[in-house]
Amino acid sequence: MNNYDNLQLNDILIQLEKIDYNLIIKSLSPIIVAYAGFKIEKNYSLYKDYKTSNNKILLPPPLTDINLKLDFEKMLAKKYGDAILNFAKLIINNFSAENLLIFYKNINELVVETKDFILEESRLNIRTIGRYDIANNTISIDDAYSELSIYHELFHMSSSFKNNGIVFSGFKQGYIKNNQKICNGVALNEGYTQFLTDRYFGKGISYVDGYYWEKSIACNLEKIVGQKKMEHLYLNANLQGLIVELSQYASNKEIMDFITKFDFLTIYQYDQSPNLVTSKMILNSLKTVNEFLLKCYAIKNARKFNDGLISLKQFNNNLIKYIHNLGDVLKVGNKEYQYLTKESYRQIVDEALNVSVNNNDKIL
Repeated sequence: MNNYDNLQLNDILIQLEKIDYNLIIKSLSPIIVAYAGFKIEKNYSLYKDYKTSNNKILLPPPLTDINLKLDFEKMLAKKYGDAILNFAKLIINNFSAENLLIFYKNINELVVETKDFILEESRLNIRTIGRYDIANNTISIDDAYSELSIYHELFHMSSSFKNNGIVFSGFKQGYIKNNQKICNGVALNEGYTQFLTDRYFGKGISYVDGYYWEKSIACNLEKIVGQKKMEHLYLNANLQGLIVELSQYASNKEIMDFITKFDFLTIYQYDQSPNLVTSKMILNSLKTVNEFLLKCYAIKNARKFNDGLISLKQFNNNLIKYIHNLGDVLKVGNKEYQYLTKESYRQIVDEALNVSVNNNDKIL
């Protein structure tokens, strides 16, 4: 996307913010009001979701007076009790107590139930096999897919709580403003939740189509942050801490643009018949997400190289492997989005590195 296209999109976003959509809909003929209203609301959602979030990300409040005792018999008596007990034992063995305060807060009083999501799926056009309700501390599971979803939802349970109307859930923060749900980090939260599910409970039981792309992005982000720190921030529902960590490599605006465009893509990237503007938004978002990751990873490795912690060969190998993991093309039906090219690799790495090498040395 060139600068002219970007200016066009920015102008569109600015103008959309000034429009009174209710007034437009009321002024339309009754014959077309339903259709036009739907189109206006759909387009408004598209541009609103595309605009970089400037919502303030808060530090989660400290949790106090947490009961660290577990009632294993009570766990076992719940629906899917064997899986819950298995999860509890594994998470206790793999994480320190400071990372399990939310887990201890929720686990003993957790409610687990089966639910048929078919009506909800037909209404919202989404595929659902499980959900964790923070307000009621309840996991709902489609019984036919329980083995695929229970551990994913238990990770949500172990990283989610609500305080003063704000939801803190892994790498997601959300609240209600003017009867509208405001959320940041939905895609990253779901992707990393599934990534942890695969890591600790095996890929054989993970839902094959469940957040595959989001999981890949979360995995590549962890390569920048580090496993121990990333897991700590997730289990403490500390999105702000993640932003602080990434501020070593990027500005706050770049970080929020990454989070926003990641959320945008998880909603719109699989549109089978996008118009020209939507296609440009999808491509631009794919570029933003992947270029951000590559830039941060390149800076991290350049610092290691400058400090003598890795050789030039290791630096090259690290970047080549990382670029391979990012990929360069997303195919959706007959639509193909090329979000990274050989030229963009070079430009991103050269700009990010700012390192000196001998004339006989060659980066990438």
